[in-house]
Amino acid sequence: MINANQLRAGRALLGWTQKQLAAAAKLSTVIVNRIENGETRPRAQTMQKLRMCLEKAGVEFLAGSGVRLAGECVAVRMLDGVNCFADYLEDVLLTRLMYKNQDTLLHGVDEQKFLRAGGPKMREYVTRLAEHQLKERILVRSGDRFFIAATNMVTYRWIAPELFGKIPTVTYGPKVAFIFWGPPQRILVVENPMLAETFRQQFEFLWRMAQKPPFNPREIQEIVDDNLTRTSQTLKPKRKR
Repeated sequence: MINANQLRAGRALLGWTQKQLAAAAKLSTVIVNRIENGETRPRAQTMQKLRMCLEKAGVEFLAGSGVRLAGECVAVRMLDGVNCFADYLEDVLLTRLMYKNQDTLLHGVDEQKFLRAGGPKMREYVTRLAEHQLKERILVRSGDRFFIAATNMVTYRWIAPELFGKIPTVTYGPKVAFIFWGPPQRILVVENPMLAETFRQQFEFLWRMAQKPPFNPREIQEIVDDNLTRTSQTLKPKRKR
């Protein structure tokens, strides 16, 4: 039986609204909404009816939580739950090890949110980037000095507020990840070489327009050290009385 994440992702691939899916399955929109949001435990018969509607429209369900359009190399995964950000970081590293010649491209990034979401895993991720010589380029909002990496593997540029993406996107290998901070936090990962190439072209256009922060390597290291120190103090658990 498919799960709520696959149902939501399959509907998104078709560009259907919940109302359209409900009409095709002859169910109420309220039922579809509650199933997708995990607010009810649907009967197997109901999920089978929804699955058949989506498959008839061209959706193929894969093992686990995978979804893709039948006949096309498109796979969709929705990462959620308390470990979704750690799962995302691990997927980026494993994928990049297979595509070492392509930089990871991040747009719409607020590193404070990334660091809060990843915690120690985020710092470990930055260390592993350097160990494996995996490069990242990151577009942050103009004037944002919250950098968390000072290695030659990570490069930041400032982009004008009107061009700053509201939803962070990460392009790595043949994949594009869309980060929804929530709550609840979810990360949608779409694997399709043509889609990834399209996002790369868009990123490169923005990268050429972006401004290099006016700091030398020593100053960037000082900024990173200060940011990480202040964040560690903020996230340090309070002692119980």
